[in-house]
Amino acid sequence: MFPTSRMWRRRALISSASAVIFAGTLSQYASGQTADSSSTQHPKARVDPGLTYQMQTDPSHQVTLPHLTQFPDSAVLKSVNTDLNRQQHELLADAQRCISINRPLASWEQTSRVAVLTRDVLSIDILVSYYCGGPHPDEQYFPLTYNLRTGRQFDFDRDAAKIFKADRLPSDQLIGLYKQAYPPDSGECNPSLIEPGTKLFLHLESTGLSITPEMPHVAAACGPEIVIPYQQLRTLLKDGNPFQKLVGP
Repeated sequence: MFPTSRMWRRRALISSASAVIFAGTLSQYASGQTADSSSTQHPKARVDPGLTYQMQTDPSHQVTLPHLTQFPDSAVLKSVNTDLNRQQHELLADAQRCISINRPLASWEQTSRVAVLTRDVLSIDILVSYYCGGPHPDEQYFPLTYNLRTGRQFDFDRDAAKIFKADRLPSDQLIGLYKQAYPPDSGECNPSLIEPGTKLFLHLESTGLSITPEMPHVAAACGPEIVIPYQQLRTLLKDGNPFQKLVGP
């Protein structure tokens, strides 16, 4: 069982030892600097002139997230890196908690990938594979999306009206598009397992909107990530949304 309770696929229950670490880095969060000077600094990736990022890994549990190293707006760069530092320390606290409650059998592996980085958006795809006790290992997927016009994290549920024409996330329409794109040769799986109202995890890719439905563990393989091309979303998307340049005219 994943030792967390804050929210599904991104939750943390910080032990007292981890809380000391967390509290001790608040000044670094505020400055937008790297959260831990001992982090492994990977080569910088250049997207455009003045637009670069760098993957940073905490060596104790190989917790890795990207950080902006160059961006035209220094205030946005600071805001995004501040939040990424916080996210990285929460992931580290999750890993420490998991390992501590089930030594020596516990395992924890986390990967992250920059799906999109433009002047308007940073989209990060994160996967945690873990075993903290219980009947089986598990995986937790969660995306992070940042509106680089404001430097704030973008939440597809909370901020749906900023990108979609509807006042709330059009989940049923997105599920319909997901089912239409479902792989035809899926063995015992079929799209009928994804019911109306199923929780969706969304992130932006360069070619479209990535959709991963929340599935029970026994049916997890029947909810693969599917990318819906932006042109198929045009009737749902609001003109002038924060990610219009990515979506296209």
